[in-house]
Amino acid sequence: GQWWWDTFRQIEEEDRQAPRESWERQLAALNPDYRSRPGGGGRPQTQFLRPPLVQFWKCSAIHLQGITLQNSPFWTLHTVYSRDIVISGVTILNPADAINTDAIDLDSSENITIEDCLFDVGDDAITLKSGSGADGLRINRPTRNVTARRCRILASHGGIAIGSETAGGIENVSVSDCVFEGTQRAIRLKSRRGRGGTIKNITLRDLTMDGCWCPIVIGQYFAPGVLAHERDVTLSEQPQPLSAMTPHIRDILIENVLATNVLSSAAFIVGLPEAPIDNVSIRNFSYALAPEERLLETWNTEPTEGHFHDDDRGIKVINARNVKIQ
Repeated sequence: GQWWWDTFRQIEEEDRQAPRESWERQLAALNPDYRSRPGGGGRPQTQFLRPPLVQFWKCSAIHLQGITLQNSPFWTLHTVYSRDIVISGVTILNPADAINTDAIDLDSSENITIEDCLFDVGDDAITLKSGSGADGLRINRPTRNVTARRCRILASHGGIAIGSETAGGIENVSVSDCVFEGTQRAIRLKSRRGRGGTIKNITLRDLTMDGCWCPIVIGQYFAPGVLAHERDVTLSEQPQPLSAMTPHIRDILIENVLATNVLSSAAFIVGLPEAPIDNVSIRNFSYALAPEERLLETWNTEPTEGHFHDDDRGIKVINARNVKIQ
């Protein structure tokens, strides 16, 4: 709630790197390895993992309609190992500076419809995940058969975010008739070495965007949360040995997209040299940059620790094959 985020902002402003209050020290003692855990980049000053606001674990036949969720401490609505879900007419509101406050996280779940919803949050909006690394590969539960339609997405890091936890695979996803206003990256498919799994059979069509940093991002160099000792391999631009930990992205269709007032660049499609992104079709994609005085630096397109960025504001394609842009 409000107290939590006010306290967190104070810790951030002070750049506090060690526990000070008694409750912080108690939490730090209970979580001695917290700082060394891999994660998505959520800063560790509070000494513990924040809980989701609502979580469904191994549930089925869920129907959420017409409710408002707000001020979540972490992911707002999280489904895990669940199926047969309808989310309709739901509003989710979190402060824009509230880190990790995704609206909906579908985690190793299937047969889901999200429709007629409004999201204005501090991280990704509609997010699909399926576990990460060795543990995710062992469990091997995909997220699949997901439909999202007629949603309005305002502030968020990624409007439709697929990944970066991809070990179990993410497949058979359809997104249509959605509006993105002020979203940083409207379409965002993301993974990296060490995450494993395959993103495939993704269709996104009939989308309207205004004031986005980058309308389309498909990348395998997602940098937030990479530990210091992993960087040389995880973020290397040189080919690395293929393994079960190598992520793959293929069979993506994006069509009928209108993007106005683009603030950084039009599209960013960057795969791994050892596992290029494969079979991407972009049809009827129209974009216009914002006035020059509003433009952001191009590194805002996607956080890749400085890799692959230059002053080009168009469509960048690297380490990808069978890419068709019409």
